[in-house]
Amino acid sequence: MRKPTLQFKYNEDTTLNEITKYIKETYGQHYTTKSGAQIQDVLTDLDIGRDFCHGNAIKYLMRYGKKKGFNRNDLLKAVHYIILLMNYDKEQDKEDTMNINGFNNEVDVIQNVIDNIQNGNTDSAVDDLQQLKEVKEKEESDIDVSIQLENESKIGK
Repeated sequence: MRKPTLQFKYNEDTTLNEITKYIKETYGQHYTTKSGAQIQDVLTDLDIGRDFCHGNAIKYLMRYGKKKGFNRNDLLKAVHYIILLMNYDKEQDKEDTMNINGFNNEVDVIQNVIDNIQNGNTDSAVDDLQQLKEVKEKEESDIDVSIQLENESKIGK
């Protein structure tokens, strides 16, 4: 038996297509560094990307209806920032899952990698190593930033 085709009552499918088109178009419009990093990448590296997206989503929602009337572009921008914000939550969930699943330290991860390899689960082993690498890189980055801030505060005294 065929499932009935979903009929969107409020044209959500059309709106989602419009949002997708808008987001795709923005990729050619953003300022980038020489290496191709977008401003959002820089903000993420500075650990302020989540707050930036949150603030901009609110800004564009507050602006809707005031600047240039009911400018649909304000809504598209707000939705784009909300989607980016959702991505930050997804990344945080990955980090939380790693800790919740018993990967509280490198030894647990390495043991799990060995077990996966022995059981023929090489894809899982690679995924675990990639997660460990990402966590270690973030830890190193956080330490570097802390040292830099500490040094700057000593210089400022």
